Amino acid sequence: MRRVSTIDEYILMQEENVQPLLFKVREAIKEVVPDAEDRISWSMPSLWKKRLI
Repeated sequence: MRRVSTIDEYILMQEENVQPLLFKVREAIKEVVPDAEDRISWSMPSLWKKRLI
């Protein structure tokens, strides 16, 4: 698997039919925790607010 640096890159590497769902999940999380920071950790997308959430 190619190393990615953003969550957008990670989502775009997934199967095309899954991408819209992943973008919706990410959007829903950002609505609940708008100041969370996007990160790639252990090659997986994650959101942080002082710690992993």
